[in-house]
Amino acid sequence: MTTVGIKIWKSVEIGTDPRSTNKVCLSLETKGRVISRTANAILNKMIFAGEKTKVDLIKMSIHDLGFDGFDEARYMDALSRSRNLNLVPCQVEAIAKVCLQDIEQTDEWYLVAMEPVKSDNHIGHLCVLRILWKDGVLWLGTASFPPDGVMPTDTTLIFQAL
Repeated sequence: MTTVGIKIWKSVEIGTDPRSTNKVCLSLETKGRVISRTANAILNKMIFAGEKTKVDLIKMSIHDLGFDGFDEARYMDALSRSRNLNLVPCQVEAIAKVCLQDIEQTDEWYLVAMEPVKSDNHIGHLCVLRILWKDGVLWLGTASFPPDGVMPTDTTLIFQAL
């Protein structure tokens, strides 16, 4: 259950077809989505839910999490603070499934609140999935940053509601 007043951005069902990484990636490509090489590597490590479950996803800016322009909002601090709102890191399967939906085109990009992985491209950096529109096409890419890197307060993250 989410905290009262928090608007659900998208709902998806996990534990449903497609239930293999290859099928998910093929479905995304068939839908016209572009998957970066690093995002594909994260998808290849995806663990699928054992049973069909509805998941609600929430968009929340760093500012909405209570960080103001003077606070230093680090990624792990944002994850920690989100738990006070009954928001948790997203399951990668939920993000893949939401990218199969029709998502409104926007100039914004969204970081996925998830357990970060080590970046292959930037030694010592953390890497998370990122959803963005580029030239009218939805991309599932990644963002990497140093563990102590500060995010701007207008950064938007996608969380999973409890």
